[in-house]
Amino acid sequence: FGDEFDEAIAEVLQQRDIEVILPVARPALADHPMPLLGLAARGLLERAVLDDLGDAVLATGLLAALARLRERPPIDVSGNRTALAVAGDHPVVRRTILYEKRGAHRGPGPALALTAELRRAGYGIHLTIPSTWSAAIFARLVAAPVRAGFDGPGRRFCFTHRHRRGRRGSEHLLAEYRALLALVIPALPAEPEVFVTAAARARAAALTGPGPYVALAPGATFGPTKRWPAERFAAAGRALAAERGLRPVIVGGPGDRA
Repeated sequence: FGDEFDEAIAEVLQQRDIEVILPVARPALADHPMPLLGLAARGLLERAVLDDLGDAVLATGLLAALARLRERPPIDVSGNRTALAVAGDHPVVRRTILYEKRGAHRGPGPALALTAELRRAGYGIHLTIPSTWSAAIFARLVAAPVRAGFDGPGRRFCFTHRHRRGRRGSEHLLAEYRALLALVIPALPAEPEVFVTAAARARAAALTGPGPYVALAPGATFGPTKRWPAERFAAAGRALAAERGLRPVIVGGPGDRA
């Protein structure tokens, strides 16, 4: 799109009485030890509005990395029900904030009311995982002084720190998430980890019976281009049962029913 697109976006933001902040350089951590953690004393907001269960699980790797910090800011997570079901019970999460773009927050009124509420909360850092244009605008409206997200057309008016992604598939998604976090907080890489409450364990046991078992999720939001063939899931399930003694359990959403 180029400069004309960026200038048009800037004009729209200014018309809505939103201050336009030009991009700033990546913080020199050697010169300013932990500068952004000082800003984050007012809290860090991680936005993980992810429709894909797998993406939401990978995003918990950022929470695991933050959990290793000796001094970490309060961490709130905003997302849809999928994201919050996966990340909401992590021990480092102070508060979960439901955002349903196609539900309760559909349309400009409810969405603007939510961003205004989050803006008043005074977050120091806003980390945006989705790469969509709407997610970038959301971050700009929340207006934390430090905002990190993936680069793209018009994003320089929304984020103070941007990570440019490589060619599609050239880097694992988890590595991209880690690079995004590294823009604003020097945390050591960590593997994803999903914490399950006792109540959730009891519900799972009621549905599946005693373990051990392995959950197989053969569905895909965007259809066959991202779906592993059914016969390969079946083969994997048989192998896990024979070699590891795990009972396969098929999981998915309403659209995944045969």
